[in-house]
Amino acid sequence: MTTTKKVRFIYNIYPAALWASENPILLEREIGIIEETGEQRWGDGVTHFIDLPPAPLPAPEWGEITGTLSDQTDLQAALDAKAPLVSPALTGTPTGPTASPGTNNTQLATTAFVAALVALATTGLFDLKGDIDCSANPNYPAASKGDAYVVSVAGRIGGASGVSVDIGDTIIAKADNAGGTQASVGASWWSQEHNLAGALVAANNLSDVANASTARVNLGLDTMATQAASNVNITGGVIAGITSLTMNSGGAFLPALTFSGTGGSATLGRATASFLGASTMDLGLRGPQLFFGVVSTSSIMISSSENVGLFGCTSQFGSGARVLGIANCTTAPTTNPTGGGVLYVEAGALKYRGSSGTVTTIAPA
Repeated sequence: MTTTKKVRFIYNIYPAALWASENPILLEREIGIIEETGEQRWGDGVTHFIDLPPAPLPAPEWGEITGTLSDQTDLQAALDAKAPLVSPALTGTPTGPTASPGTNNTQLATTAFVAALVALATTGLFDLKGDIDCSANPNYPAASKGDAYVVSVAGRIGGASGVSVDIGDTIIAKADNAGGTQASVGASWWSQEHNLAGALVAANNLSDVANASTARVNLGLDTMATQAASNVNITGGVIAGITSLTMNSGGAFLPALTFSGTGGSATLGRATASFLGASTMDLGLRGPQLFFGVVSTSSIMISSSENVGLFGCTSQFGSGARVLGIANCTTAPTTNPTGGGVLYVEAGALKYRGSSGTVTTIAPA
């Protein structure tokens, strides 16, 4: 037996403020609705309204489609306008999510992803920006790594104290910089000269000079640059500004330094025991002694004891110091001197011959 009961649902619809102030306890299955939002809460006979959970809203119902898909002409037209999943031919400006840099998988790449990838790959590559006039010594321009400028007018780049550049030279930024003077950003730039063809390479140490002989002449060295260090011959010219000249042969005698001219020659120092030459005027050291001579048997010597020896006297000082020693003459005078006299030593005696022929022994032997 089926019993039918009639039920009436009472909907309590009030503003949210009223619900909050009154906060009643709804009877079981009694419905309270917030007027502003339409939110429903179902009573349980125990809980106050504010503490009741909102009732879930019923899911929307989709309309029913009867017949086949082709019968729905408007729906079919809308579906036909969509791109297929297989080999879609998109039109217009399709968009999509942009992958992060470095992504490497099968997802589609947007133009934004490609642009970022190209920018990353080309950063620091050579980028010719154009010409730069350096006639007014401009500062370096603000640049990114790889930016390059070709000098159109010679001058300086980097201000008045910058680098000299010529027409055709290239300045290239080797680091990002804000531009400025040579002192501030010069380390972020380098210049490439346009005329390096034929330039010498430092590592070759002049071995790449095209004509060494011509180069020596141009430098004023000529054959002097090719002479042996032990035998240098200077012909002509003047050597000025020498304040000290040291010669050392490593032996008992100094090496010879000979001066020659139209009036004769003079030698300073000798490298052999034959100190005095037969036809030269010599000045030199032999041990601690200073010699000056005009022939091999005639000389003036000053010893280390400050003794003066004449005519080859080198040791006949009688153990004295600061004395004058005169060697025996090799030939005594036999004719009378004119306008003066002759002083000489013969057999150890000091003698004088006057212009009248008188020979006087000043001091006996």
